[in-house]
Amino acid sequence: MIVRPTKDGSLLLITQPDHARLAATLISAWSAGVGVPVEVRAAVLYAIEQHDNGWQEVDAWPVWNDATSRPYDFMDTPAAVRWEIWPRGVQRAAQNSPLAAALVAEHALRLHAQRRVEPSWSDFFSRIEALQAGFFRRCADETGLTRAAFDRSYDLLYVGDVLSLVFCNQWTGPIEASGYRITLGHDNDVAVSPDPFNGARVCFRLTARAIPDRTYRSDPDLRAAFRDARPVTLTGSAAGVVASER
Repeated sequence: MIVRPTKDGSLLLITQPDHARLAATLISAWSAGVGVPVEVRAAVLYAIEQHDNGWQEVDAWPVWNDATSRPYDFMDTPAAVRWEIWPRGVQRAAQNSPLAAALVAEHALRLHAQRRVEPSWSDFFSRIEALQAGFFRRCADETGLTRAAFDRSYDLLYVGDVLSLVFCNQWTGPIEASGYRITLGHDNDVAVSPDPFNGARVCFRLTARAIPDRTYRSDPDLRAAFRDARPVTLTGSAAGVVASER
């Protein structure tokens, strides 16, 4: 769950699967010349759309963080929950595409790379690496995909993830991702340089839920607020920046 405080005294809650769908919307408008083989582009877009599908069970309800008395955010979700989220997401993506599964596994490995030195994470890395190796082998056998093309495909997933997170979290940036510079303007306009949209502006909307930004005493207290949450429609746009505008 993405948890974002607002100036009106609310917490906006955005599910990880909804954030991922926004990432896919933005990358689907990317120009064709991205270095990804045409025959796997649909699978790459599917991977971007589904890269956080393992969170859907967790995000069905916000979880109370007793240390902060607020909902857990995706950034501070406990390790034990993450160990379940990512294998589940990889296996779920594999039901439709071994390439998508391998890309989701790559995302899990890179997101948590700093944890490799922690013994408690060793089983997680072993499991995700084994899953990825099997699914990458399958898609390489089926499509002839090279590791270099796979890495370029992952670059698209990563930059899509960052683009969506910039909007959802209201990170102003600038943030560098896969060779692109991303900033957020005052009107929820996401600016990307160099321009990947061929001069077009991509408008989008996203549904969130708003609960009071207050101290919560327990999971039942938080869940009661979530049941009464106010739906909020967030709107924004993304556009490229030409060199003269930087």
